Amino acid sequence: MSASPDLGCWPTAERDDAILSSVLLVADPHAQEAAADYWDMSRSAHLAVVAAVRALDDADVAGALDDVLAEPSEPSRLAELARLVARGSAAGDPAWDRVGRVALQADALGRLAAHLGPEHRPGGPVITAEDLLALTSLAPARPPAPASAPVCVVIPFRDRTPTRSRLRNLLACVRALQDQSADRAAYRVVVVEADTEPRWAREISAVADDYLHLPASGHFNKAWAVNVGVVQRATGAELLCVLDGDVLVDRDFVARNVARFGVRGVQAHLPYRDALCLDEASSSHAIAARVLEGRSESPLAELRGVVLRRPPGHCVWVRRGLFERVGGFDERFEGWGGEDLDLVFRLDVVGAVDRYPDPLLHLFHDRPQTQENGRRFYAGRRLLSWNPVGPVGQLDAPATSHDDDLAGLIEHVDDVPAST
Repeated sequence: MSASPDLGCWPTAERDDAILSSVLLVADPHAQEAAADYWDMSRSAHLAVVAAVRALDDADVAGALDDVLAEPSEPSRLAELARLVARGSAAGDPAWDRVGRVALQADALGRLAAHLGPEHRPGGPVITAEDLLALTSLAPARPPAPASAPVCVVIPFRDRTPTRSRLRNLLACVRALQDQSADRAAYRVVVVEADTEPRWAREISAVADDYLHLPASGHFNKAWAVNVGVVQRATGAELLCVLDGDVLVDRDFVARNVARFGVRGVQAHLPYRDALCLDEASSSHAIAARVLEGRSESPLAELRGVVLRRPPGHCVWVRRGLFERVGGFDERFEGWGGEDLDLVFRLDVVGAVDRYPDPLLHLFHDRPQTQENGRRFYAGRRLLSWNPVGPVGQLDAPATSHDDDLAGLIEHVDDVPAST
């Protein structure tokens, strides 16, 4: 029998929040879909918390629990459950102590946590791509960023969805990048649309400094699109920012992250520790605040979503020399997942990667396809194996790697004859 876990170093003062977080994660499909891998790894632990709450055999608690499970976005329902949890935890009942231990273990070993801002109000107007496209004629004149700006922000993109949710997010992302405290001539925003046709060329060109169409069929290849943007458009840039088109940045985003490279030895960083994946309503609210109302940042206290702990993607800042030294992104990754983790691993092996605790807001969009024939797209792809043949970031096709046929080598190591 295994020993009971030592909870002495766990944040017991926050156990009530851990209980509520597990309940919200179980109740909310959006929270689960925001990072399917993370949810798969922690589902049983969070379900155990809900089961432990229900096992308290308290009619009031059970009723409040069912109310939250039925409508997790309603603040008043969560507030009532929170009141009952706080009351039970303070009573010193051993049964509540057990719930707390189960919740703390789920929270300490999981990579998801629920976020419901204290000022969140459900509902509100839905912001669409049309709303942001209507701003084009109202956009203030902006000085053209020089082709040789010292900072280049590269955004890979594709949207074939009927809702145009990804286009909506990209427009909000680029609008927020145009509204920065940094010198506008010091950075350049490049969007690479990887698709069979330049589907949104006109709309993107109206807001971005540079638009590049990458003729690409099949599954979306973020790695290839980013490398193309760097190689083909980041002329003269010393610093690169690879940014997903569904990230909504604050007004000091560029200035703050460029300043970090002024410290000796800083080579690359992720400007966040955790990412807040907003639900659909909060995404509209955040866009309205940051883009339509022109606030310097979106109000976290008013937003609802799920926290992803230490994810590898979304945004990375890196010196151009280090990016080139590791060969850029591994262009063999196609479909969703894996390429960001691989890049960060290689950057951290060759250079040094820091993290900073800035907020990172991820906007809601139609969920991507994550599997094909029952397997995740990145299944079988060996990390840290990118050794490109020839130049990367070319327009005709993704680069290949010298060891592309060795992905299964580790599985056949016993077939290699012993040396004599």
